[in-house]
Amino acid sequence: MKHFFILFTAVFLCVSGIYAQNSSVDLFTANAQDRKLQEKFSSDVKDPVFLKINKAELSKLFTERNNTLEINIPVALRNVSSNVALQLKKFEAVSPQTRIVKKTAVGEEDMPLQNCILSYTGKVKGMDNSFVTITFSDDKVVGILMSDKDTYTIGTTDENDKSNVNYILFQESLRKVHREFKCGSETMQTPDHIKKLMSQYKPKTDNASATFLKAQIAVDVDFATYNSFGGNMTNATAWALAQMTAVSAVYVKEINCQLEISYVRVWTTQDPYTSTSGQVMLNQFGNEWNATQQGVPRTIAHLLSRRNNVDVAGIAWLGVLCSPNLGYGLSATLTGSTPNLPNYTYDVETTAHEIGHNFGSQHTHSCSWVGGPIDTCVEVEGGCYNGPLHPTVGTIMSYCDISGGGSVIMTFGPQPGAVIRNGAESAGCITANNRAILLALPKGGETFRTGNTAAVWWGANSSGNINIEYSSDNGTSWNVIQNNVPAQQRTINWVVPYIASTSQAKVRIYNPANPSEADTSDATFRIILSLNYFNAYSPAQLTVLGVNPNAVNSYQTFTWGSAGTNSTIRYNWKIKRPGGQDKLFQSNNSGIDSSITLRYSFLDSIRASFNAGDSILTIWSATAYNGVDSATSNSLIVILKRTTVGITQISSIVPTEYNLFNNYPNPFNPVTNIKFDIPKSSFVKLFIYDSKGAVVSELVNTNLQAGSYGYSFEASKLSSGVYFYRVEAGSFTDTKRMILLK
Repeated sequence: MKHFFILFTAVFLCVSGIYAQNSSVDLFTANAQDRKLQEKFSSDVKDPVFLKINKAELSKLFTERNNTLEINIPVALRNVSSNVALQLKKFEAVSPQTRIVKKTAVGEEDMPLQNCILSYTGKVKGMDNSFVTITFSDDKVVGILMSDKDTYTIGTTDENDKSNVNYILFQESLRKVHREFKCGSETMQTPDHIKKLMSQYKPKTDNASATFLKAQIAVDVDFATYNSFGGNMTNATAWALAQMTAVSAVYVKEINCQLEISYVRVWTTQDPYTSTSGQVMLNQFGNEWNATQQGVPRTIAHLLSRRNNVDVAGIAWLGVLCSPNLGYGLSATLTGSTPNLPNYTYDVETTAHEIGHNFGSQHTHSCSWVGGPIDTCVEVEGGCYNGPLHPTVGTIMSYCDISGGGSVIMTFGPQPGAVIRNGAESAGCITANNRAILLALPKGGETFRTGNTAAVWWGANSSGNINIEYSSDNGTSWNVIQNNVPAQQRTINWVVPYIASTSQAKVRIYNPANPSEADTSDATFRIILSLNYFNAYSPAQLTVLGVNPNAVNSYQTFTWGSAGTNSTIRYNWKIKRPGGQDKLFQSNNSGIDSSITLRYSFLDSIRASFNAGDSILTIWSATAYNGVDSATSNSLIVILKRTTVGITQISSIVPTEYNLFNNYPNPFNPVTNIKFDIPKSSFVKLFIYDSKGAVVSELVNTNLQAGSYGYSFEASKLSSGVYFYRVEAGSFTDTKRMILLK
């Protein structure tokens, strides 16, 4: 599985609104040691890779519906481990005009087209020629992965267990039991116009720049399929949409033609498709639609069924685009033939194969191709070859996957691809977009973060240059993203600028030579200002702050780093006791500054609110806000310690020098007053020591403004004796003696 050419179209099926932002997700972890799974699949497939899905991440993806996405898949095989990163972008197969219809016994009932389909095409990171398809629902994932020579399938190991977290990734050609496949279209006559297209084949050199086409496909889901989903209309509809979305992605990739789903009808009562003969069932389908569905807009209609009692896997009329009488095909037996293994690849291949007939392609083993059969995996159609069979790597229109040693990859190949593309170009009901410029992404509703990369996609029929701009105020003003971009480039990666958070962002593109050729996002999208990580600085870890209700002129400043330079960022300071709730306070300058200055008396009231004693350990941090979300610094511990009696500023007149005065009274019992002067703002310590030099009380340990201060020291808990009080303020220190006499 090392040399992947991966096809991975992502379809999110959900019933909620849109929220999108760039994301990288570890959705799976390796599960190589599960012996029960190894035993379960040992007779079905060789060398499978087992995975476990992260249900929480799946739920998050399903809910958020990211506009762009990167999914990491661990691949471990034969003791070699690697990680495959899938880079995915939005792909649409429905439109606002798509109808969902519930067919009941009394008639047809239109159901709301909820925003429940989100599709992606993408590639494997580092592999520019790869292409990716995967389908997410709220409880499981299915996907198809293709290399140059084979196809790989990923899916749940138990489709019926919604709680199952075990997944399998396996190579289709290593199935030990080959699937049965038979297409009934081989019995049909080839129309003359198709023979002409096939005989005039010439390799195309400009397919990549061909006009992007759009075909409308209508879908019918039979009663048996509805019942297979437990009579759940939503699940049956989602299954059909997922099938057709994956097929549409294949057609966009292969022939530059989108299959837009115009209509989906689900039979919740008995349908008229009763035959087990594919040919008869196709006729029944055509008769029903010719009689009742002529008003449904479509290029073709397709019947999807999970019935496994039909004599073919699928059947379709050949070269019948835009035909109201014959523009039909069906895909049945979509459960495959290996009950344990996921069969999503089989389902998509079968549907893409039958629709290929509608577009005009025959099987690759037909004698009608230029040069004869493209492959001889099975007996050829037309009798031009009777030699030995040669299993090989086939394409969508081949049977090579049912022959021993053969396989199929999800591509049409040169000749079938040219016939299908030519059929689309010559069909009168298949249209090209007639707008000179069409903005595809961002369409509106997405969420991006500043500094991240967002894809801007557009379509253009002109060959000149375009300008690309963004607005943060719903189009009132515009700012340049990039000018003079070749219109046919059709995509750029936009680094979202460092601006204030806004929900009013739009992108517009226009031709500067003809400004009437322009397009703008359908609706606004959101840009969130990214916040940088920042640290809390001061006071440092385990600092003891002496607090007192009388210290109304003493202050402590808490400081932290910056979360960014944008002027809209605001800060709150938070403090709590361990295990408690945060108390929040706006920082200085109405929340703009990355600091807060508080009186010691206020800190004492915080201490008291925690219902603690004189000393309490607290945790402080800062949080930055951008108007949408937030970022929080690391936390630091400070101890709020209430001084016994407290410090009081005696005078605000600034002294001329530092001074420590004699305490009074002295001797004392049990209270004495200590006075000191500081001529400028300083960090001040006032400690009491016993006769051995041990600290017995920390009275002041904080920043003080210039002034004269008095401290009333209460010593009832100390024994009689000689004590010393010492002040430190800047470079000034002084010590004096006092006597406690009880």
